[in-house]
Amino acid sequence: MLTKNEIRRRLLQNRKPDCEKDSLILENLLSLKEFKEADLLLTYISTESEIDTRALINACFKQGKQVAVPKTDIREIVFHEIKSLSETVKGKFGIREPLKTCKIAQISSNTLCIVPALACNERGFRLGYGRGYYDRFLSGYSGKSAVLCYNENIFEIPVEPHDRASGMIITEGGTLHGR
Repeated sequence: MLTKNEIRRRLLQNRKPDCEKDSLILENLLSLKEFKEADLLLTYISTESEIDTRALINACFKQGKQVAVPKTDIREIVFHEIKSLSETVKGKFGIREPLKTCKIAQISSNTLCIVPALACNERGFRLGYGRGYYDRFLSGYSGKSAVLCYNENIFEIPVEPHDRASGMIITEGGTLHGR
């Protein structure tokens, strides 16, 4: 089996967004009971090469849902509420983050966290970018979580003791339940 870094390198070299698949993933996510019942959505703001979360964020705003996006610290991420994408700036690693004036989100068991992934396995363990921010966050998080992933990026990956699984995997073909 390839190492995480080898898999990561290959996926990043061949990564291309697919608007049609992204749209299906969004549709599948918006139809979920867990999404409909969530009072707060924690989500990253996608880069150009990732599955689009901007449409998800805008759909939440239209539905009146609270949205929080991560700000990276030295070793952790902290989610801050935003009312629009204009309340973000390019931050660490070139990723959009909330303005300093945005308040820290009040996370509850009725919160849904959307977790970024390059790939994942069928149990919900994901391959991220290798910095461990989301694994550290998920280790103390009690709400629901979901990975957004294209079907072709679901395969067996190395899992380490510090890795944390998400409860759901949302693909263009539907929803898989991890853990």
